[in-house]
Amino acid sequence: METVTKDKVSIKVVEYETRSIDEFGDASEVFHFETREEAILCAKRMVEHEEEVAAVVEKHTRKYPSFLHKDPSVYKTIAVFGDPQALELGKWDVDC
Repeated sequence: METVTKDKVSIKVVEYETRSIDEFGDASEVFHFETREEAILCAKRMVEHEEEVAAVVEKHTRKYPSFLHKDPSVYKTIAVFGDPQALELGKWDVDC
């Protein structure tokens, strides 16, 4: 989702990213979605069908032009699924 701010000099883009997590806590693939629901559904399916050990959903907010913003790119973990040990190794559960 893309939003133009009130002053019309800044743009905010929000997308949801689903990351597949291996047994060591490392992300191996990233899938991008426009909605939270789509991203969560993808993560659940990965784990339920045992395609991945774990999966993480993050909200990624970017603001342009970046020099106008203190934090131009922010990731927030909104959901985690799967093996707790893999998630802990990758420190994926800190925001939830």
